[in-house]
Amino acid sequence: MTVTQRPSRLHHPAQRGLVPDAQAIRAEDPIVRLAREAVAKIVAQAQIPVPRPKADGQQSSPQITELAQALVDTDRARVDEMIADLLGSDLGVRDLCLDHLAPAARVLGAFWERDQLQFADVSLATARIQAIVRTMPTTPVRAATGRDDRTLFAAVPGETHTLGVVMAADHFRRLGWDVSLLIGMDHSDICRRARTDDCNVIGLSCAGRHAVPALSRLIQEIRHLRPDMGIVLAGHIVTDREAVDALPQLDGLVEELDGAEQVLRDAMAAVPEDRRALQAS
Repeated sequence: MTVTQRPSRLHHPAQRGLVPDAQAIRAEDPIVRLAREAVAKIVAQAQIPVPRPKADGQQSSPQITELAQALVDTDRARVDEMIADLLGSDLGVRDLCLDHLAPAARVLGAFWERDQLQFADVSLATARIQAIVRTMPTTPVRAATGRDDRTLFAAVPGETHTLGVVMAADHFRRLGWDVSLLIGMDHSDICRRARTDDCNVIGLSCAGRHAVPALSRLIQEIRHLRPDMGIVLAGHIVTDREAVDALPQLDGLVEELDGAEQVLRDAMAAVPEDRRALQAS
């Protein structure tokens, strides 16, 4: 597929006026400076499904970079045209997410860290990615076969990085799973759904250590309410082994969207009989 090259909206920071001069930096309000630093960390830890690995030293392709630029372009028609071209070339929805949208989102994070994007640009791109995922063809790869193809996906209470769990839920639905997506819900709401839902596994999404206290409490409560339910963890937190090791017992970790379905099935199968008996009693 040939993608028409267009002028980039991204330039050197100074050309776009995104990097203030030295006097402006000195005059910047300390709270504003702290906010900028916090946002940089947020973008770097955005919950986006891990793209397929590249060879050492391999850079993002020009096509991925152009897609990233299109996602922040003021003209939405540009990104719509690129997505339509990709889908029109018989690229599957799964491959579009793994090999195009996820890498493009990471490129945008790198642009932000180099002050080549404003936070408003990143927010716009995130909203566009979510809209793209929600409007893609919804025909599942296979039909659901029963209770073992049902799951809850939940963002940890207070978590604002939800793009990854939205993309993951859409991916599983296309595989034929019945997915209930819980975003913006508090601890009690998530636990109530876990207690009353008859699915055998729940996937919890967490971006980093800032949400570990809420995550730990949630795992403990779900384990108490549903000892027969497999609990799987996803998100950027899974790369922090020290944080993961300090959490209550988990039944699986999702490090890449490619293998996520098998992780959920293994988690369901691995629930020991004594925990199933506790739920039945």
